[in-house]
Order: sequence, then C-alpha cells, then structure tokens
Amino acid sequence: MVTLLTLSIFGLTVWFLTRGPRAAIREQIIQRDRDVLQAATLMQQRTDELSDPSVGVDGGEDPLDQLALVLETSKLKGVLAIRLFDNQGQQVASVPPGLRRGTLRPSDYELLRAFQAVSQYDPKASLDALFGESGGPTNHWVPLLNVYVPVQRQEPRQLLAIAEFVMDGRGVADQFAALDRYLLQHGLVFFILGSVIISAALAWAFKRLEHANEQLALRTTDLLRANHELTLSAKTSALGAVTAHLIHGLKNPLFGLQAFVSNARSAGDSHDESLWQAAAQTTQRMQEMIGDIVRILQEQEAVGAYEVTFQELAQIVVSKISASASEAGVLIRSVSEARGVLSNHTANLIILILHNLLQNGIQATPRGRSVSLRIAEEGDNVVCTVTDEGPGLPDYVRETLFTVTRSTKVGGSGLGLAISKQLAVQVGVGLELASSLSTGTRFLVSLPATLFHPNASSAKTTALESC
Repeated sequence: MVTLLTLSIFGLTVWFLTRGPRAAIREQIIQRDRDVLQAATLMQQRTDELSDPSVGVDGGEDPLDQLALVLETSKLKGVLAIRLFDNQGQQVASVPPGLRRGTLRPSDYELLRAFQAVSQYDPKASLDALFGESGGPTNHWVPLLNVYVPVQRQEPRQLLAIAEFVMDGRGVADQFAALDRYLLQHGLVFFILGSVIISAALAWAFKRLEHANEQLALRTTDLLRANHELTLSAKTSALGAVTAHLIHGLKNPLFGLQAFVSNARSAGDSHDESLWQAAAQTTQRMQEMIGDIVRILQEQEAVGAYEVTFQELAQIVVSKISASASEAGVLIRSVSEARGVLSNHTANLIILILHNLLQNGIQATPRGRSVSLRIAEEGDNVVCTVTDEGPGLPDYVRETLFTVTRSTKVGGSGLGLAISKQLAVQVGVGLELASSLSTGTRFLVSLPATLFHPNASSAKTTALESC
C-alpha cells in the first residue's frame, strides 16, 4: 500500500513537471510561424523600398497600398486567407473575397501598436464559419493558425496597417502530437526507471525495518524472560538464605533429638517400640538430607573437579531416592542410554533437579506403581525424562507450575519445582512439563551439548530397578 501510494505520487510529480516544458515548447512552435511571417514582411517591405524609394518616403499612407506587400508575403506555404486592417484596427480588405469579416481583440491590438506580432492557434476551427454564411451549420473542423503582423514604416517608425494571415494549422497540430509522444515516451521511461529504483529502495527499507522489528521482538522476549528469571532468582535466593539459616538451626536440635530417642530406647521406656523406631528413622533421614545439602554446597565451593558419566548420574540419583521409594511402596525404574560426561559441579545441580522431580513423582504415585527415569540422546542434546503414574496435575497448577507457593500437596508450598526451575536456569538446562494426564505426569530436563563432553566409554546402556 505504501509502495503504491509512493509510486502514485511519483507519477503525478512526473506529469506535473512535464506540463511546464510542454506548454513552453508549444508556445515556441506557435511563435515560430509568427516570427517567420513578421521577418518575411519586413524583408519584403525593405525589398520594395529598395526597388521604389517613393514607397518608403512619399507613399504607403493608405492601408490598401500595403495589400500588394501582404499578398507577396502570403506566398509562403500554408497561407489560406488574408485580412488587412488599418492602423485603427478596422478591416479594409480580404483575400479571397468570400472571407468573413474579422475583428481584432483589444489586447492583441495593443501589442500590434507596439509593433509586436501576435499568433493564435485554434485546434478545432470551423471552415464554414470562416468562409460560409454566418449562422450556418458547421460540418468542417480543421486546425488553424492566425498570425497578426504589424506593417510599419521604419523612419520615422509608424504603424501603417495590420496583416492577418490565416494559415493551415495541421503542421502545428502534427508538431504538437509529436511533442506529446516524445514527452509521453520519455516520461514513461523516466517513470519506469524511477519506479524500479523507488520500489527497490522501499523494499530494502522495509526489509531493514522488518529485521529491526524482529530484533526488537526478540530482545523484548529476552528481556521479559530475563525479568522473569531475575524475579525467580530473587525469590529462590531469599529462599536459599532462609534454607541455609534453617539448616544451621536444625542441625544441632536434630542431633539432640536423635540422642534423646537413642537414650530413651536404651533406658527401656515403656512406649511402643515401633514409635521409637519411626522417630529414630525420621531424625536419621533428616540428618542425612541436611548432610547432603551441606556436602553439595561445600563441593560447589571447592577447587577440585572431576567428571561424572550419565550412567553414574542415574545410579547416584536412584541410590538417593531408593529409601523414599521403598517406604512409599513405589518401584523406581532407571535407563541411561546417553554418552558423555559432566563436570561434578554441573552433575550435582542436575542430581538435585532429578531428585526433586523423582521425589514429587513418588509422592504422587500410588503404592505398587512405578516412577521412571530415562536418560537418552535426542539430536545434539541429552534429555532426562521423569515419568510417574499419578493422577496428573490440576489445570490451575499447570498455569503457574514453577511459581512459589503453588502445590497440590496438603501443607506444601510449591518450593521444590520453583527451586528446580531456578537451578535449571543457573546451570543452563531446560526444564518443562511435557504432559500431565490422568495416567501420569512427565517432566523433561534437556541438557545442551555445551554442558557435556562425548565419551565413547560411556556408551553402554544401564538399566536399574529399585523398590
């Protein structure tokens, strides 16, 4: 639409610019015959004066005396008729005799009195009106050129008469038509070349603009994603500080609680042995969890580094989750088919993410069912798939799945998935919900090729089951 409007404006501009030269050239064509007749009249008058000096000195006062001069001049090609006016603008003679009487316009008469020739072109003049009876029907239309030439005495300068030459205007019409064709052809060439240049320039500009809009859209998307990640990071950072404080505050009380339970059992307390057993196991698991967190935090800050294969990664995750799976009566299945090794720093964060996903799957899966972990190559990436056999997630949870304070468990705060998402962002992996149906939920953790190194020795497939 913009291109069409621009080309329309350009076409109108070309047409407007050709109007001025066209009018000027047409005027020059009309004036050319006028100048020729005026020069021919002066030359004929000069010739007559040289051949008969009495013409320029004593004779010529009567306008009819100039008729012979005008007739001699009219021998030029294309003169159809002649009218002769006196110096007051009144017609005194005409050739041929049947020519209708003519008049001079006041404006033309003033120019002629100033010894300036005048020409008038009529592209559609009536021959019947020129030679026929007044008021009769008009059937013949032709182009005519009327040229008015002042007949003058040179010394002293005096207007003697005015000669009107009625000329065939077909030559002027042909020159007008040739001029219009010339201007049209060159105008079209100019318009076509200009249109091509303008269209190419607009196409280039629109392409640049489209590219700029795409870049702006991408940067806007990146900015929105960065803002979201910063918000999530701020929440999880605050959560991390609280978690570190809680770990520090719980470590000594848990140790004291375990010592109390052990001493009470040794003293032969009369309470149910199973209750003491459960309390001891709970405190033991809590201490193990705190110990794992402290170990990972310390290892992240350590200088030493080593490599972990994907098979070892699967074994570590399964070994950590086996106790919870056994207690819940859920079978853990693990298959690792990916080749490559991870740094220990990256592997520890991936383990935390997978451990959290598997723990959520165990909590959602009924007894006797299974939760699976599959690590496989997909193109250049390695994808870790965690699938449970639970009832699926409600719709309202899916909309804000990785947001803090959203959870399907009674008393849950939804911190696990929020922390896992932030860990995924931190390490540079993708974490997404692939599907959630009434038959189970599936999460994907995608590792790009930049996070691991190929290792042919780790190409074997490892399958583990734990209950």
